[in-house]
Amino acid sequence: MEDSAESPQQPIIHNRENTASSTFNFKTFYSDSEGRIDLGSYTRDVAKLNMLIYEGLDDKDELQELKDIIEEPDTAVIVVTNHSDEVVGFGSVSGLHSSTANFDVSAVKEGNRGKGIYRELVRRRVELAMQNGVKKVMTFPNSQNIYQIKALADEGFNNNGGSFYILDIK
Repeated sequence: MEDSAESPQQPIIHNRENTASSTFNFKTFYSDSEGRIDLGSYTRDVAKLNMLIYEGLDDKDELQELKDIIEEPDTAVIVVTNHSDEVVGFGSVSGLHSSTANFDVSAVKEGNRGKGIYRELVRRRVELAMQNGVKKVMTFPNSQNIYQIKALADEGFNNNGGSFYILDIK
């Protein structure tokens, strides 16, 4: 898909009920050929949420930090919003045009955790990888986050004794 500088990329919007019976919107944004992702009006909120998961980075510019993490070719970012269009979570996947994709970063805002948002982000990023012919997905979850580890295991990711989890796509 080719993007022009004059026409910002439109996200693909999917609505689905989560396990808490609340509706969240999942909006997928793709990088252009130069690795840029335009999150539009969600950029600042996603950047702030991203900073919450990296302690000690308060002195860095939050937008630059987000750009450093997600802006590379063959990347997609899924932004999760509630019914008021407030950002409550996001997740990225890179390497969509290679044999192995990576779940680079994800976060769910406090107060929205335990509602199935992270699990749905895992599923949707795996779907993106599958649609792009990826054979394997890797991620490095927070080893202290048992809910994140459980969600990955429930979705078929395996830990081979290291700090990373792998899903072989069939």
